[in-house]
Amino acid sequence: MIKGICIGVLVFWSGVFWAEAQRPFRILEYNVENLFDLQHDEGHTDGEFLPEGEKRWNAYKYWKKQNALAKVVAAVGERRIPDLMVLCEVENDTVVRDFCRRSALRALGYRSVQTASDDTRGIDVAVLYQPGSFRLLRSDTIRVPSTENGFESTRDLLYLQGKLISGDTLHLIACHLPSKYSGTRAADRHRRLAARTLAAVCNSVLRKHPNGCLVVTGDFNATASEDIFREELQTVPGLHLLPTLAMHGDRSVRGTYRYRGYWSCLDHFLVSATLWNSGGRVGLKDSVTRIADFPFLLQRDEKYGGWKPFRTYLGPRYLGGYSDHLPLVLDLIIRDDKARCSESSSPGKSVP
Repeated sequence: MIKGICIGVLVFWSGVFWAEAQRPFRILEYNVENLFDLQHDEGHTDGEFLPEGEKRWNAYKYWKKQNALAKVVAAVGERRIPDLMVLCEVENDTVVRDFCRRSALRALGYRSVQTASDDTRGIDVAVLYQPGSFRLLRSDTIRVPSTENGFESTRDLLYLQGKLISGDTLHLIACHLPSKYSGTRAADRHRRLAARTLAAVCNSVLRKHPNGCLVVTGDFNATASEDIFREELQTVPGLHLLPTLAMHGDRSVRGTYRYRGYWSCLDHFLVSATLWNSGGRVGLKDSVTRIADFPFLLQRDEKYGGWKPFRTYLGPRYLGGYSDHLPLVLDLIIRDDKARCSESSSPGKSVP
């Protein structure tokens, strides 16, 4: 029943979307917590998410998670479906294709681009987009030089460039930076390396498109107060880190991730000066991003009190929830009475 309702609501919202010529442009970022398929990927340590593995991952759990994530998209869409979705912790193109074409999203025509990283566990980053509101011009993956610096391989960065319905160009960089590995110094150096690589890509885009509309988002595995922001990312001229607020004003939700009773925001949006100033045809609808704090995404924290994300697994124990992260939402607004915020770009394959 939930699946049928989800499809019907999303199709209705899609009709509302097509009927509007001037509207907000919504971007969803979501770490979906280990969206693995049921097959072993050669060269990757994905054994715990096989039917015979520690998690006892099977078809029922897989499709339940796929349709649960589609429910999140429906809820985040409110009156319209998201135009872009950045998903972290997807295993491969199989799970992304199933999400677009075989889950409750299948009637909506999402297309996708994703990385094919050398990450040890096979984890990738994917971007789903509505071709009617974002016409893809180019995409590229950028490898973090992890092994060259003595670290295990991590997730690639994903760069997209596309046309909005206004004719303006939007640049998007999606990332999932290395985890903290229990706070070791090596983990910190690895995250700094990844952040430095990300900053270099941002600088490259903004040098070629100084008035460009750039959005950077993903799971940074770091809070805004940590050094990778102050010393790496915030050194990029004109790049602004947006603050976050709970979408529905729940003051008990103060981040996208909760560990041992403490909330932290590990997922972020950064935008270029053109979007930050909102003086062009495309700008920010609000000066903040919103944490999707829907009640169905939360559960009681029996150990520490309060609420925490309703996740799929807690260690080896299957909970049947959504993710250990909460989604993050950014709204842009497209106007028809302002000058364009960036020049046209020709299709290609490499990052400018």
